[in-house]
Amino acid sequence: MQTNALLWSPLVFEEIADVEVEAVTAAFGTIEVVARGHAGGASCPGCGRFSDRVHDRYQRRLRDLPLADQGLVIRLTVRRFICGSGDCPRRTFAEPFSRLTVPYGMVRAHIATLREAPSAAPPRPPTVRQVTGWLTRHPTALTQEDRVGLKDVLARCPELDMAAGHVRDFGEMLSGRLGTTLPAWISTVEASQLPGLAGFAHHLRRDLDAVTAGLTLDWSSGSIEGAVNRIKKIKRQLYGRAGFHLLRKMILLQ
Repeated sequence: MQTNALLWSPLVFEEIADVEVEAVTAAFGTIEVVARGHAGGASCPGCGRFSDRVHDRYQRRLRDLPLADQGLVIRLTVRRFICGSGDCPRRTFAEPFSRLTVPYGMVRAHIATLREAPSAAPPRPPTVRQVTGWLTRHPTALTQEDRVGLKDVLARCPELDMAAGHVRDFGEMLSGRLGTTLPAWISTVEASQLPGLAGFAHHLRRDLDAVTAGLTLDWSSGSIEGAVNRIKKIKRQLYGRAGFHLLRKMILLQ
């Protein structure tokens, strides 16, 4: 779709007097501007002599920052002038557009001054799973980055800091076979009234002797519980269609 070139000229080439817009096309989210230089001539960068003798023309395709939420492409027709000085090492030179084409891409000065550099994005907060892993893993298993993250989280939440202390105490009790300290730990957790932990401690009192034995003795009923779960799994696989004799054979064979 063709648009008014006179309207776009001051928008795209503000403060660049030596460029003239010939046509502007807007389609498929991209604005294409066809432009050319209209200066009478240019000075040779080698000797500084002014020349208006055109040798040839070529087209440059420039990309600029988005304009009005649309991509901006500039097709610029550039003239090559003939240097008339016999002492100059250059025979020809390109029409200069110092305000328009700069190294590493084209940046319009008036847009750059209006746009501020985007502020650095804040670091993403840790997930619930990450914090849970930091709390439940042994401190020696945490990396330096994990320790820094855990310290920052605990500093922001006193309740979580208190819960982390209870979790560490329970971990030491579990790994060190310190079941005799379980009643005191339960009382401390219940007094803190922390959601989740207080309920866990309350349910430990229901089977306090068994839990204390599990945290104190070197043996447990874990192997028996595992065998019972295996038998229940085989029984469910039969869907109630087999009797005791088939169940017995499957248990022995598996």
